[in-house]
Amino acid sequence: MATYPLFPTIGDFNVFWDSSNVSPADVATLKQEHPNVKVALNLGSDSVVGNPVYFNPISVDSSVANAVSSLTTIIQDYHLCGPDAYYEHFKADLTTFSDCIGKLIYKLKRNRVTSFASIAPFDNSNVLSHYQALWTDYRAAINYVNLQFYACDSEMLVVQLLDHYEA
Repeated sequence: MATYPLFPTIGDFNVFWDSSNVSPADVATLKQEHPNVKVALNLGSDSVVGNPVYFNPISVDSSVANAVSSLTTIIQDYHLCGPDAYYEHFKADLTTFSDCIGKLIYKLKRNRVTSFASIAPFDNSNVLSHYQALWTDYRAAINYVNLQFYACDSEMLVVQLLDHYEA
């Protein structure tokens, strides 16, 4: 497994998966054999090696510029389809999160680097408030909402889960 030092990326993303077992050729072959498959690049996470991953940009403009540059390279090199924003911890306010992720998605689409983007909120008031701000400001750029139902009450009925998703 690849290992990297843990530090804020300031929008400068790198490959953080087992690249010896998931190569660009592997992704290209998968997509060729299964044309309906979309392979997304996860942005963020809960933790890496037990350390929380924080969304904590220095500035919107520099973070978006760095992210567009680094993600363009990764997406093109690995034949990926788009980003999936999945942050769980924030040191940035709602507006900064919304603008960074929303502008990033718009620029990747405008540059034709990606055709889709998804977000992956879950049932935590701090997380939901950040993603609701993003959805309010940039919903036109977001193709999929991957609500992480694992954080919901395990006794919820399907109708309750659907109501929760709509909220």
